[in-house]
Amino acid sequence: MIKHKISTLFILAALLVSYTSKAQQATGVFIPMDGGMEGQSTGLLTNTNSASKPGNTWTRSTATGKSTIKSINATGGRSGDKFLSINDTSTTSSANIVSPAVASGQIVGGASYVIQFYYRATDTVTLPSTTISVGLSNATGTAAATVAMTPNVLFNNALWLKSVNVVNAASAATPSTGFSMLKISGALTTNSKGLDIDDWVVYPGIYADTIAPLPAGSATISNPTSSTLTLAWNASANVDSGGYLVVRYLSDPTGEPDPNVNGVYSIGNSIGLGTVAYAGTSLTFLDNQLSGNTQYWYRIYTVDKAFNYSTYVLVNGATNGVFTTVKYYVDDTNGNDANPGNSINAPWKTLGKVNSTKFSPGDSVLFKCGEVWYGDSLHPGGSGASGRPIVISKYGSGTLPRIVADSNGVHHNNAIYLFNQQYITISDLEVTNNYAATMNDT
Repeated sequence: MIKHKISTLFILAALLVSYTSKAQQATGVFIPMDGGMEGQSTGLLTNTNSASKPGNTWTRSTATGKSTIKSINATGGRSGDKFLSINDTSTTSSANIVSPAVASGQIVGGASYVIQFYYRATDTVTLPSTTISVGLSNATGTAAATVAMTPNVLFNNALWLKSVNVVNAASAATPSTGFSMLKISGALTTNSKGLDIDDWVVYPGIYADTIAPLPAGSATISNPTSSTLTLAWNASANVDSGGYLVVRYLSDPTGEPDPNVNGVYSIGNSIGLGTVAYAGTSLTFLDNQLSGNTQYWYRIYTVDKAFNYSTYVLVNGATNGVFTTVKYYVDDTNGNDANPGNSINAPWKTLGKVNSTKFSPGDSVLFKCGEVWYGDSLHPGGSGASGRPIVISKYGSGTLPRIVADSNGVHHNNAIYLFNQQYITISDLEVTNNYAATMNDT
C-alpha cells in the first residue's frame, strides 16, 4: 500500500500600490503659492489681521464689516476646479489677500517679477472699478511693494481675463519667507462688486512670457499590471523653470482640448474628457488605480514658469487582465455536483466534478476534513501561474481529507495525476492507492 500525507507551504508576496489624489500646484517658480487654488480648503479665508504675515494657505486681512467677502470656491474655476472669490470689493480702508509663503531667499528684494492672473467680474459693472493693486515682498513682516492692477484691454465680464503686472519686490534688510498679495483699497462703500481670481502665477522678469516651451522627447509605457502602467519620456530641451503635465484618456483623444494657456492644474483635474494624472518635474511616473484589461491614452505636455504649454507627446498602452480567484469546495457527504461549488454552503460532491473543471491561476480547490473519496483519482484541469498557483488543500477541522483511489474493484495507476501542468500546490490531503495489490496476476 502506498500512503502519503502531503503537507506543503506556499507564501504569496504582497503587492504594494501607491495612490494619488488631488494636490496643490506642482511646477513653476513659486510652487507653495498654489496659484491654481487646488490645494486650498474651500470656504472663507482665515483672517490674519495682517497684510504682511503669510501662512501655509491663502489668507486675508479684511477691513471692519467685510469679514465674509473672500473665500475659496469648490467648482467653476478657470483651470481645474477651485478659484478665489471676492464677493464684495467695497471698503473704506483696505482689504488684503495674501498668498502662502515661499522659502526664505526665493524672492529677491528689489528684483523685477511678473504677477499674472485671471479675473472675472460677477456682475455687469466693468472691473476693476475700485483701487486694486498687486504686490510682492521678500520677507514676512515687510509690507509688499505694490503696483496698480493692470486690467485687460477687453471689458467682457462673462470671460476670464488676463492681468499682467510687473513689480519690484519689497526688500527687507534681512530676507525671510516671502509672499505675493492683492490689495483692495479706497473705494466707496456703495461699490459692492464681485471679482473672481484664478491661475495666479509669479515669476522673474520684466514682461510676460508668452512663448511655449519645447515638447518632451519620445515616450514609452512599460511594466503593465492589472492596475498600473509606468510612463517615461525624454526631457524637453527647454523646460524653462517648469515641468510636465500628463493627461490620461479612456479613448483616442484626437480633438480633445489642450490645457488652458497659463492654466495651473493639479492631479485629478479634468481637461475635456481627460484627467490630469501627473504634474511635476520627473521624467517617469507610475499611474495606479487603473482598471484591468483596459487601453489608456496619455498626452504629455511641457509646462514652463508662466504656465505656457508645449504641443503634446502622445503614447498609449493597456493594463493586464484583472486577477480573479475562486475558491471551490468539495464535500462527499453534503455536496452536490449541480451546486456552483464556490461556497461552503453549496459544495461539489465528487472528484469527477473536480476533474472535469479547468481551473484558473489563483483558484483553490478545498476538500472537507473528515470526508473520504473512494475509487477515483484526482486530476484537475488547468495550470497556475508564477505567483498565482492553483491551490489544492483542505477546509474545516478534523482528520485530513482522504482520497482512496483503489476501491470497489476500481484500479487507477495514479491517485493524483498531473500532465503538462505547472504551478499547482497540493497540501493537507491523505492519498492512498494500493494499485498493485488489487490487480489479479495472470
